[in-house]
Parts: sequence; C-alpha cells; structure tokens
Amino acid sequence: MVSSGLNNPADIYYATTLDTLGVPNAGNNTGVGDSTLRYLETGTANCALGYTTAENLKAGSHNTLLGAAAAKNLPQGDYNTVVGAHAMHLAGSSSDNVAVGAMALQGVTGSSNVAVGMNAGAGAQSLSRSIFIGGTAGTGPSQAPSLDNVVVVGHGATASRS
Repeated sequence: MVSSGLNNPADIYYATTLDTLGVPNAGNNTGVGDSTLRYLETGTANCALGYTTAENLKAGSHNTLLGAAAAKNLPQGDYNTVVGAHAMHLAGSSSDNVAVGAMALQGVTGSSNVAVGMNAGAGAQSLSRSIFIGGTAGTGPSQAPSLDNVVVVGHGATASRS
C-alpha cells in the first residue's frame, strides 16, 4: 500500500509521518507480500516477508517473520522470529519464540519457545520455555498438548509430561 503524499517507489521504504505500511498507530514496519501485515493496528519494528505472512497480526512489535503464511493468524505477539512456510501459522497470542522450519510451532500459544525442524513443536497447543529440535520433534499422538520447561531432541521425539 502506498500512502498518499509518497512520490516514488523509494518512498515506500521511508516515510516520516506514517510507517512504511501507512498504519497511523504503528511505526517502522516493513511488509512485503500480498496481504502481509494486513490488519496491523499497533506495533513497531516488525518485518514480514511472504504471501499472507502475519496477515492477522493486530498488535505486535519487533517480530521478524519470513515465509508464505508464516504467523498468518498470530493475533498478538512481540519478539518472535519465524522462518518457514506456515511456521506459527495457527498460533495464538505468543511472544519471544523462535520457529525455524516449515510448520514449526504451527498451532502453539505460549512464550519463550524454540523449535527447529519441519513440524517441530507443532503437536503441542500450549507451551512455555520449551525446546524442540528435529523434524517432527514434538509432533505425534504421544505428544502432550500442554508443556512447560521441556527439551525434545530427535526426529519424531515427543514429550508426554508437563
């Protein structure tokens, strides 16, 4: 979206009265891709790249989100780093997370989690201060839906305690 008063494409990346997306209650946000940061109302220093990335983010700051539909339905969150198609795609309000890999932490609500690998941590629903490393780590029928303070390492490994 190009705000009125901007004269050339270079102005899209720097505007002093509005942020780059033309959102009046937000600043220093950059969104590249169809519907990226579409509903952002408040927040600063977000960077989103990819088709529908962070489309439904309404409030959040200091998020780095890369990949098609990455954090698409994240309603609120700060300091998340998300890299991968559909990573944190269905996540609820979440902050301070790192999700690297397609569909990592896909439907999780919680804070201070790390997931590295395709589908890593995607089997849990509510997490705090947990680590998942390996493809499908934390995904499967034996994965507990709610966890805090766990470390799961290995392809297909799961945690069943809380």
